[in-house]
Order: sequence, then structure tokens, then C-alpha cells
Amino acid sequence: MKSVYVIDPANSAFLDMVIEPLDSASVVAVFTLAFSTVVFCFLLGRGVGVVLSLIRRG
Repeated sequence: MKSVYVIDPANSAFLDMVIEPLDSASVVAVFTLAFSTVVFCFLLGRGVGVVLSLIRRG
């Protein structure tokens, strides 16, 4: 027997409070943080590669 969850129309007000729409400022902040982290890791790796290349060449 399958278990089925049914949303009662009486609970719709509660669900609307719990599930808030996305705020564009929050989305932009999270995207900026993630993109900055990726760029930082790329530049850090690039810098480490340059240093290792200098050490290898002497």
C-alpha cells in the first residue's frame, strides 16, 4: 500500500508562511560569494603553479 501525502486547503496559510519566495538580493549575495570563491581558488592555483614552475626551472 502506498503512502500518500495530501495537503489540506486549511493548511495552505501555514505552508505559505513556511515557504517564502526567493529574495533577489539574497540570490545575488550567494551567487557573488560562490563566484568569488571559484575565482579565488583559480588565482591561488595559478599562483602556486607559477611558483612551482620557477622552482623547477631554477
